[in-house]
Amino acid sequence: MYRYLDHRTADLAPAEAFIVDATRKWVGAVNGRTCPADAVASDFLDRGLMGGIGAFHRILMVLNVRAGLRFGFAMEGCPLIAEGEALILSLLQDECCRADTLQCIFGKEHVAEVCAAAIDDFNAALHVAGMPLQ
Repeated sequence: MYRYLDHRTADLAPAEAFIVDATRKWVGAVNGRTCPADAVASDFLDRGLMGGIGAFHRILMVLNVRAGLRFGFAMEGCPLIAEGEALILSLLQDECCRADTLQCIFGKEHVAEVCAAAIDDFNAALHVAGMPLQ
């Protein structure tokens, strides 16, 4: 997580930048009481990633509703990566610590497993779309 936190979004690889941008749009839509899936659908479609939109939505929904902690997210256009965005990028990439991290976030194994499955599905969709995370 700390390899991303407070770093510049301009320094991200394309797939990472997409995830941060989509996360910010999703969070902004929730805050604005509009459909978060609709807010990101065109971005997913443009990248041939519609197969991953459901998994992405599940990841963020479970974090939003079931996490025992609240995470900060930046607004669209912010040049720095916020805590929640850094966490999501890390969860998507760091398989060795994922289970422990999710257990700490949720405190309930079944919720952590739901999130882990969504992460696996989203990573698979990124790979199929030619956007694997490094």
